[in-house]
Amino acid sequence: MNYREQIFQSFWQGMLKLVILHQASMRPVYGGGLSKYLGGRGYKISPGTLYPLLHTLEQESYFRSRKELNKGRPQ
Repeated sequence: MNYREQIFQSFWQGMLKLVILHQASMRPVYGGGLSKYLGGRGYKISPGTLYPLLHTLEQESYFRSRKELNKGRPQ
């Protein structure tokens, strides 16, 4: 990856973090909901990109995760 591509990737990852943190500041968020929200705005984010980013934000103490049951299944 060349320098220009690295800057572009870093910029979009930063923007994605800001959108996620903004959404999380307003209500609890989850991966599927964020994926739909972003998809509705023209951003196709794969689970392989989204979930590692959510885990990183949690490790950096921006928010905490919790497991809930939804129709008897852990979410």
